[in-house]
Formats: sequence, structure tokens, C-alpha cells
Amino acid sequence: VEKELCDYMESQGLKDRGDKYHIVSIIGGQSSGKSTLLNTMFGTQFDMMDPSKGRRQTTKGIWCSKASGTNILVMDVEGTDGREKEDQKAFEGKSALFSLALTDIMMVNMWMHEVGRFNAANLPLLKTVFEVHLKLLHGNSKTLKSKPLLMFILRDCDGSTTVEHLQDTIMTDLRKIWTDMTKPDEYQESSLEDFFEVQCKDLPHFKYETDAWKKRVGEIAQLFKDGEKG
Repeated sequence: VEKELCDYMESQGLKDRGDKYHIVSIIGGQSSGKSTLLNTMFGTQFDMMDPSKGRRQTTKGIWCSKASGTNILVMDVEGTDGREKEDQKAFEGKSALFSLALTDIMMVNMWMHEVGRFNAANLPLLKTVFEVHLKLLHGNSKTLKSKPLLMFILRDCDGSTTVEHLQDTIMTDLRKIWTDMTKPDEYQESSLEDFFEVQCKDLPHFKYETDAWKKRVGEIAQLFKDGEKG
């Protein structure tokens, strides 16, 4: 995997740029529109689900593509809760951790109505990722050079609940996970915010508000482009 990633980065002119590029990844449920979101947001060409053929897995493993017109490497991660893999939970944890180890921004793709629901919101997976991330990546370091951003993309928002209230619920759940999870001794008193930044972005319904959806995705994409310039 490492060699394939290095070869691809070299082919895209990123390998010799040092740290002058950003990596964005996405996790979330299978057939939840992750690839469609990335393609619209970054001009990539990841395989997308064909609804006429039923809801089935389209992304297997982790795929990378350079965003159109920017020095952003995009990682499309296989969907969670898929029925195709028998050892799905172990693979989910490994792929999410691999993505987080490399990424500057990890998007968590989820439906608005999943907020507050432990399993549906990928919280068990995030708990595993938090624990291993803290142990392997920061167990021997005293300072954290940069904090990954967890950006929750909330799909099908209808305005009934503000994104601020949705983020409050997500933060409450994340902080509880952080408090209850296993941590190295030196980080027993640490907080989630010491290691991660968290943002929530709302999206309208893709099917029924297509134009509004595309406009909002464009606004979020501009944030990435502005961040790259900074």
C-alpha cells in the first residue's frame, strides 16, 4: 500500500512538495453517497453507486485521487457496515486509522437523523480510532504539531434542527467516548480538543434539493481551497 501511494503521489507531482499539500479522507456508511460527494467537491472520478442496480458496495479498500486544480490528495475509504466483508469491523478500524494517520481532514459522512444514535453515527469506529491513534501516534510525543480536523457532513438536513444543535449533540457523544476510552497514563487528563478539531457542515437532500445540495457542496469545497492557500 505504501509503495502504491508513493508511486501515485509521484505521478501527480506531490511527492517532491514536502508538506505543501493537504490530504482529505472520508468515512461513513456504505452506499451513503461518499464518492458522489467527493466527485462533486473535488472534481475526482471515484466509482459511484448505480441506484438502478440496488444498494451495494462500490468502493472497496481505499482509493486516492488528486483534487482537480489543487494540491489536495483525496482518499475515498470503503463504506462501513457493509455485508460483503466477514471481518468488516477489523477492516473498518484499520482503514479508518490508516486514513487518519495520513490525513489533515477526515470527513465523517452521516445522515442528520443518525445524530445521537451511537452505532449509526460511526461512534464505535471513532472510539477505536481515537484509542489506537492516541496510543500509536502520540504515546511517545509531548507536543502535537497539528490536530486533524474531524468534519461531520450531515446529510438531508431539513432545517428542523440547527447545525449548531446537531454539533452540540455530536460533541457531547464524542466527549463521552473520550472520557470513557482507554488512554495512555500521560493522557488521562487530556480532552478531545487537545488532539482533534471538530466541525459540522449541513447538506440539504441530494435527490429533492439537487441545486441547493450542489451549491452547499461548492461552499464547503471552497473552504478546502481557501485553507490550501493559507
